[in-house]
Amino acid sequence: MWVVFKYKKNESEILKNSLTSILGDKPEFYNPKVKIKKIVKGKIKDCKKSILDKYILCKHSKFSDLKIMNLINYAKGIQLILSGYQENQKNLINFVETCKSHENEDGFLKQSFFNNYIGNKIQFHSGMFSHLIFEVIEDKKKELKILSNKIKFKISKDQENLLFRYV
Repeated sequence: MWVVFKYKKNESEILKNSLTSILGDKPEFYNPKVKIKKIVKGKIKDCKKSILDKYILCKHSKFSDLKIMNLINYAKGIQLILSGYQENQKNLINFVETCKSHENEDGFLKQSFFNNYIGNKIQFHSGMFSHLIFEVIEDKKKELKILSNKIKFKISKDQENLLFRYV
């Protein structure tokens, strides 16, 4: 059974260790990440960023036991357990499978994951246009035509180091 935990700032490893000690054996953790390039002090740096912020998915067979879940409420590092996990197992499994199907060989999400959300504006997360929002003029199979301040651009959807999402 999958459960979504919100952990306290910088305490994800503490939460993982607490859950392992309560459950007796190691649960399966999943936290989808993207690799982005940022300019820091004039240099390009690779950074890893979780798309779930301070949330992590965890799978273990003992999560169906209410006594265990009551113990976990007081585990170190945990801020809260999202309710509704029992009714939403199908959605949680689907989300994990979708994420895993869009991972590269290093375990980071590819741009194809973000292409599933169709909209009319995009925001870049990496590159020199990071955090800017552009209007999509045309969405072709392998490229996007975008507009910003009356300037038109073409970008390839297959670029691994250029991440964007629809907003």
